[in-house]
Amino acid sequence: MQTCWFLYRKLKNIEENIHRGEILRKAVKKSGLSIELVTGRAGYKRSTFYLHTKRADLSLEILAKYEKAIRYDFSDEIPEMNKFALDEEQPDYGKEPVTLQEAIKQLAECKDKYLALLEKYTRIIESSK
Repeated sequence: MQTCWFLYRKLKNIEENIHRGEILRKAVKKSGLSIELVTGRAGYKRSTFYLHTKRADLSLEILAKYEKAIRYDFSDEIPEMNKFALDEEQPDYGKEPVTLQEAIKQLAECKDKYLALLEKYTRIIESSK
């Protein structure tokens, strides 16, 4: 049954001339973010992005990663994306320290998190012996 629905939607998209890769390209351009930043957030390389934009039948899972990376809702252009709706709040990737003090504070916070995780990892390794 799922296969039939998948094929039906694929044929419907072809009839409607929905090119998911082209929709992705336009959305990234509209976001104003650099391709390097978007692909980094989505977990892909820049060259992979260009391959994605050439695919008319780009998978919804891949689109969902880009959707989160650029905070864009593809469900207007691609109705099937409704099931991949953004449920969780995304981190603010653009928060960069303005002053040296802020940078030092962020570095210290990262160091503390790293050390806490390292301690947990060490405890787990020791307890498994």
